[in-house]
Amino acid sequence: VYIPSGHWKFKKGVSSSIGVEIFGDGVGKSYLEYTGDGTFLDFGSENEKFDLKIKGLFISQKDDQAIALNLNQVNRNSGIYNVIIEGGGIGIQLTNCYTTSFEAFFIYSAAQYGIIGYNATNTDFTDFKIENCNVGAKFTKSSTNSSTGLKFFGGVIQGCRNEGLILEDLTNFASYA
Repeated sequence: VYIPSGHWKFKKGVSSSIGVEIFGDGVGKSYLEYTGDGTFLDFGSENEKFDLKIKGLFISQKDDQAIALNLNQVNRNSGIYNVIIEGGGIGIQLTNCYTTSFEAFFIYSAAQYGIIGYNATNTDFTDFKIENCNVGAKFTKSSTNSSTGLKFFGGVIQGCRNEGLILEDLTNFASYA
């Protein structure tokens, strides 16, 4: 799905339970404004893993309960690249995601979490910044598994009001400057 340059307003979220690629012309060009209070981009399946790519977008959320990206059962070869998320309640929510990659992203001013991950396994975060959120990032177990194999490369979490990074029931975490 190609989103060309421009300012695009959404009152309702978008969802898919199959693999998809969404790309814009870049964070300074493809601006998506979400005014709803639910999940804006909801990608997931309770039963089947699939691949997803999102790149080159600026997402602005107006409601402090909104979730910009909800990813459930997203599988290898999936990733978020060159994305900015502003405001809302949660920037990125991960549930049961495996070997995904997040690169060159910026999340700021989330009322709850920049990122919250439940069972995010073998997930890489590279060249990122999370700033001025209530909690920068929290990774914890789901009802069946814990988060394992998280890797942070060249990222910054700063200016968060409550906590920067919370790791609960986590194994095999690595952080590289």
